[in-house]
Amino acid sequence: MSGYNLMRLADDEIKELLKSIKSKVENKFNKQYKLFDAIAFTINNSNGINYNTKVRIDIGKFIHVKFFQPNKNSINDIEIIDLEENKKLDDEL
Repeated sequence: MSGYNLMRLADDEIKELLKSIKSKVENKFNKQYKLFDAIAFTINNSNGINYNTKVRIDIGKFIHVKFFQPNKNSINDIEIIDLEENKKLDDEL
């Protein structure tokens, strides 16, 4: 996606952020995930932070979750933008 930086491995901050929005993702897309482990991400700063994340949902199964965080200090305002299913570990974000 244009404007996003290079893909990076998910650090503890990103992993915690994804854990905090798991229920928002599940509710928006009517899904339930036993595993929800951030693997990698890209960001684009534009009046907040746009995230594109690769999330492991099972052994060998991944999804891409796109979301927007208008305020770095608040998870309450995070907007889930998109979910892409049936992804592989080596699929580009």
